[in-house]
Amino acid sequence: SGDKPNDDNEIQAVCCTKVGSCLWFAVSRGVKTLSLYSIPDAESNIEGGSEETTKLLYPSAIYNLPKRARSLAFTSVDDLQVIVAGDLSGDAIAFPVPTDAPSSTCDENKAVKAMSTPKRLLLGHTASMLTGLSVVSNDQQQQFILTADRDEKVRISYFPETHIIHGYLLGHSSFISCMDAISNERSLCLTASGDGTSRLWDYQTCKEVGMLPVVIKKSDGGEMEEVDDEGKPTPEEVDDEGKPTPEE
Repeated sequence: SGDKPNDDNEIQAVCCTKVGSCLWFAVSRGVKTLSLYSIPDAESNIEGGSEETTKLLYPSAIYNLPKRARSLAFTSVDDLQVIVAGDLSGDAIAFPVPTDAPSSTCDENKAVKAMSTPKRLLLGHTASMLTGLSVVSNDQQQQFILTADRDEKVRISYFPETHIIHGYLLGHSSFISCMDAISNERSLCLTASGDGTSRLWDYQTCKEVGMLPVVIKKSDGGEMEEVDDEGKPTPEEVDDEGKPTPEE
């Protein structure tokens, strides 16, 4: 709402990966920074959740961003590890992962400061913010970068030669709210949209594989309710006595 104060430290996106013997975490925040944390794999196996085992970690590196980043993805180019950030201006930007940097520390006196660093602009969506980003490979070991935006499409570009476009996933009639993709024997991408559908795609052939409608409409009482494929209200969940179950 308009009365809610802006929190510059609000987390916009997170992702993680394993590089060598370390786990790397990336966190983008509303203050337009990208923080990278590294933890030796042996130290990540903490059992239990008591306060005694909770650690406050400071980043191994902090990068300044031109705009807030709402999607992140780790990948590699040859032997270089990079983190790709998709921002609100529609750009996908690659930053180096400092694998030779010290692990994240609990010592506030050793905390690093945000810095500007050489970065590479991979691609841009004209006048549309990025809502999803993923770097994947097909069964021929070709790498692609998939970028979704608020203009109803997913662009598939070769990686790192991102100026070469493989194709587009077209079919949604409203903005794409989120996207994910996997690399295995099948090249699959899943999207969700403001048009009330989730769609499954083959990003190698740029064809739609399936579609699931999740339509929301107003009930007679003016409240929003889910409907099925035929536009009929979905059955209400009830308990063993036939009474409606309370919402969590």
